[in-house]
Amino acid sequence: MSKQLKKIAFLVKRADLGREDFERHWREVHGPVVSRSPDYSRYRMGYAQNHVLGDTPVGRPFPWSGMAEFWLPGDTPNEDDFSTTAIYRERIAVDERRFIDMEKTVSMTAIEHRLRPGSGPTKVVIVVGADGAATSDPGTLWAEESILRLADAVAGWTVNAVLPGTTLRPGALPSDDLEIDSVHEIWFSSPVASEALAALASLALDRLDPERTSSFLADEVVFFRDGHPVDPDGARERADGPSVP
Repeated sequence: MSKQLKKIAFLVKRADLGREDFERHWREVHGPVVSRSPDYSRYRMGYAQNHVLGDTPVGRPFPWSGMAEFWLPGDTPNEDDFSTTAIYRERIAVDERRFIDMEKTVSMTAIEHRLRPGSGPTKVVIVVGADGAATSDPGTLWAEESILRLADAVAGWTVNAVLPGTTLRPGALPSDDLEIDSVHEIWFSSPVASEALAALASLALDRLDPERTSSFLADEVVFFRDGHPVDPDGARERADGPSVP
């Protein structure tokens, strides 16, 4: 099972922007701004956006506007170094403030475990809060059991185990009222969302506390993969980081 260090961010749109304006700027402007930044591969090996298409039958509705993923090139977070670069301060951060409420955005560091490598036409993201899983192994046992039950339906399943104490508010301030245990990314073989959600609803969810769990149907858009920009209008590949054992 491969493992990869990554950053995950839950974004909140600016209050003065409509939902469509937020989505359009994030996808059409910010994605290219990030992926075409000079020397970006020194700090990120992959970058993907997850746009919210709708709710799922798992837990509560996702309370944020979208989720961004960033695959890191090393085995330790490089956030302090990256945040001081001209790439971030003069280019990326400037554009972030045009569409994101930076006071409500949440970020975290996670270890990506690809339990079933692969992708599919329908994607669901499940966010499990701290103590939300009935096992100390961040939701992995539940995920493994679920994959066995839905062997034909599930095309890929990744568990992002969030490192304790890394869930932060803007300014690198610890989040005392929000701790995330794990973020699950599930790809289904069916291109019909209703079929995928029906399969998801059939899972035994007793390992998850619905009050500490949220989820959404996601539209994944890849902008940077394996250290290189990706055309999001071309093949919709996963933003896998570098190959790891």
